[in-house]
Amino acid sequence: MYELRADKITAAETARRIPEKWLFAFADDFEDLIRRYRHIAAHRAKSGNQLEKEFMKKGLVFSRLLFGTKEAAEILFSGSNSDPVVFSVDKEYSHLPFEVLANGTAFLCDVRPVLRSLRSETAETRNHSPWSKLRRPRLYVPIAATAKPDIMRSATEERHRLIQAVNSRLRVQAPDGIQLRLSTLLENMLTADFMHFAGHSSEFEIPLASGESLAPRDIVRLKLNNLDLVFLNSCQSAKQSNSEFQETFASAFIGAGVRNFIGYGLPVPNGAAEKVSLAFWKNIRDGDKPHVALFKARRALQFDTQFSAYRFLLQEFGDIELQPRRRTRLISVSILAALLTVGVSSFLFWRAFDKKVEKRVNVATVEKPKVAESRNNKRPRRKKQAKKNPTQTASQPDRKFRALIEDFAGVSMKHDFQPQDIALMNKIWEKMEIKADKSNFVCSANLMNGNKKSGSAPIGRRQIIRNLLVFRCVPEAPADWDDYVQRKLKRNKDS
Repeated sequence: MYELRADKITAAETARRIPEKWLFAFADDFEDLIRRYRHIAAHRAKSGNQLEKEFMKKGLVFSRLLFGTKEAAEILFSGSNSDPVVFSVDKEYSHLPFEVLANGTAFLCDVRPVLRSLRSETAETRNHSPWSKLRRPRLYVPIAATAKPDIMRSATEERHRLIQAVNSRLRVQAPDGIQLRLSTLLENMLTADFMHFAGHSSEFEIPLASGESLAPRDIVRLKLNNLDLVFLNSCQSAKQSNSEFQETFASAFIGAGVRNFIGYGLPVPNGAAEKVSLAFWKNIRDGDKPHVALFKARRALQFDTQFSAYRFLLQEFGDIELQPRRRTRLISVSILAALLTVGVSSFLFWRAFDKKVEKRVNVATVEKPKVAESRNNKRPRRKKQAKKNPTQTASQPDRKFRALIEDFAGVSMKHDFQPQDIALMNKIWEKMEIKADKSNFVCSANLMNGNKKSGSAPIGRRQIIRNLLVFRCVPEAPADWDDYVQRKLKRNKDS
C-alpha cells in the first residue's frame, strides 16, 4: 500500500497476514449488499441514512481486517484530499472494495482519492502532458449499445451533454454509434489524448453495431502511450478476474501504456453513469488531474440518496509504479556526474603532485654524486602477496545468486509451497537484504495475504521478491522478468 504525497512515495506497512479466502469472502459480501441496494423494494423500505450505516459497518470490518485496529488505519484518512491513496496490488486482489474503507465517521473515497496500481510490462511511458498552449487535447467519445435501445438512448444524451460541457477546451470526436466498427475504434484510439466510452459492456467485451466486439486481448497488442486517460462509463468495465493470467480492460489498457483508467466494478444504472461522466469531464476541462476530477465527481453521487452507494463502484487505475523508476534513474545520473567530477579532480591533483616529485628528484640527482653500488648492497626482494585480489572472486557469488533466481521462476507461480520452495525464497531474501532497497516496493496488501495453507510460506514474501525482480532492483534479474518466467515454464512443459 502506497501513500502518494506530491512526487514522493512513502510506504505504509503492517505485519498482519490475512488468509486469501477472507479477503475474497468480504468482496462477495460487499457485492451482495450492492445487489440488495439495487433492488427497488429494499431501496424503498430503507432510508438513505440506514443504507449508509450498513455500508459503514462493512467499511469498518474491512479496515479491521486489513489493519487490525482502527488507529492503524487512520494514516489513510489524515492526508490532503488532493493526495491519492494508491493501493499497489496484483490483478487478483484489485477487485477488493478499497473505496468503502471507513474509520467510523467517513469513507476513504469521500476523504481522499483512491487509486489502484497494477504492475505494467510497458517499457516506455508518456513523458509530456496532453495540455499545450499550441493545441487542444482530443477527446474521443464512441458509443455502442444497439441491442439495448434504452442504454443507447441514454448514451446518446450523455454524449450530447458532454460535448456541450467540454467543447470549449477539448476537441471532441464523436462518431455515430450505429456505424462504429472495430477497425475505426482502434484507429482513433491510437491518435486521441482522452477516450470516454458510453454504452453497454461486460467485463470481457464491448459489443459493437457491426457485430464485432472489442476485447482486452485486442488492446494488449496496441501501443497506447498517446492516451493519458480512458473512462469506460459502462457496467463492469473495471471488474477484475481472480486469476492473475486473465486479462481485463483495466490491466489491458494499463499494460498498453495508458496512464489512467476509470471504470465500474459492478453494474451501474444509467442515471448514476450520466451524472458522474458530466461532473468528471467538467473537472478535467477546468484543469484538474484525473484522480482529483474523479474525487470531486463522487460528490455528485455522495449526496444523492438514489445513487449514493454507486460511488463505491467507481475504480481508478494508474501507472504510478513507474515514478520511482524515473527517480532512480535521475539519482544514478547524479551519482555518475559526482564520480566523474571526483575522478577528474583526482587526476589533476595527481599530475600536479607527480610534477613536483619529479622536480625534487632532478634537483637531488644534480647535487649529490653517484655512489658505486657494492655487491653486498643488494636491494631486498619483494615479498610475495599473501592474499589474492578479492576482485578475482567477486563474480562467483553473483553467479550463484543468478542460479537461485532461475530456480525461483517456477516457485513464483505457486500459491502452495513445499519446504524446498520456502528454503529457496529465504536464500533469495537474504541476498536481496544486501543488494536491494525494498522500502519503495513492499506492498502491505500483498504482505497481508497470509498463509494459504498451514505450514506454507507467506504469499507476501513471494510477491515482494517478484516485485523486486520485475523492477530490476538487483543486476542479476532478467531484463523482463514476466516474459522470462513464461518462456522458462513453456520450455519445462515442452521438455
